[in-house]
Amino acid sequence: MYLQSDVRREPPAERSLKDIVESRNQDTMDEIHEEVFFGFNSFLIKPEATGTLKRAAEAIQRFPEAEILIDGHSDNVGDEQANRVMSQQRAETVKKWLVNHTGVEASRFIVKGWGPARPTFSNDSPEGRRKNRRVEITLRACRQ
Repeated sequence: MYLQSDVRREPPAERSLKDIVESRNQDTMDEIHEEVFFGFNSFLIKPEATGTLKRAAEAIQRFPEAEILIDGHSDNVGDEQANRVMSQQRAETVKKWLVNHTGVEASRFIVKGWGPARPTFSNDSPEGRRKNRRVEITLRACRQ
């Protein structure tokens, strides 16, 4: 399982959202997680993110009762408040894309911009900072 609390961990590349969706059915889905990465000081979706977003859209449609969390993040370069705003804009951009491509009501999405508060990788290198400029899409089974 891909947990958000782990810092400096490598994502499980061998197990994509597509693999998880295909291996689970609606009765057993606990959590599905995917990430979209962004350029420096940008909230524009890169063309290479389209496949990830399509897989997330498919999962959202396949699991209509799932809670949809969209968490925006940034690196630690620059003003902390500006980074929080940027991370919120990134999350809102992903939400808008998913709403437009799934037809799911916008009210189903829980969107939060965390800024640099939850790094996945060390911000001490350009590669770590690049990986921290992300939006995490998480689908969780609703608990009755």
